[in-house]
Amino acid sequence: METTIIRTDSTQIEFNDYDDIKIVSKVNWISDCEFILTYKDILNYSNKENLIGEKINVKILESKEHSYVCHVKSSTLDSKIEITKIE
Repeated sequence: METTIIRTDSTQIEFNDYDDIKIVSKVNWISDCEFILTYKDILNYSNKENLIGEKINVKILESKEHSYVCHVKSSTLDSKIEITKIE
């Protein structure tokens, strides 16, 4: 499953083409390598009321030329993922 992420300093939007879910989150930077995402809205998801306000801690562990590896942790998730930048 592939997700497209568009991020500014204060907002992140995730698009999931597989099931057409769109997640809008507030971005709060803690440092150059760490930020907290807070779910503001979720479109095309039936159980979104339980997720609005959910916080996800993201810590960038490694930067590569066109990607970075980060640790993502929330109340339901604790894993390392790699994000690839596309131009």
